[in-house]
Amino acid sequence: EEMTKYAPRCGNSVTLLFTDIKKSSDLWGEFPTEMEAALATHHAIARTLLAKHAGYEVKTIGDAFMCAFESPVNAMRWALAFQRDLLAAKWPAALAEHPAAAEQKDAEGRVVFRE
Repeated sequence: EEMTKYAPRCGNSVTLLFTDIKKSSDLWGEFPTEMEAALATHHAIARTLLAKHAGYEVKTIGDAFMCAFESPVNAMRWALAFQRDLLAAKWPAALAEHPAAAEQKDAEGRVVFRE
């Protein structure tokens, strides 16, 4: 019952949200141990936020999530919180130094992208 607590109910509209880690295959090829730790962090953040934003994990395939929400507002709130928490998370140094995972900053020096 806990697993389906936030599953959208029949008859309601459903918002589907899909995630994927860009260039993860390259990173898995070079850093399998570090990626295992990173994937655990990624999944923990996603699942913690799903519970907070009334989202439902439909399925995962590798690093990709398929999530369902009863409203687009909840889906957007989850997505924004997910990006925020991913940026704040501590990642293995080898991944953070790889060109595929390089940080990008805005004009004020704030990190806006981290693979």
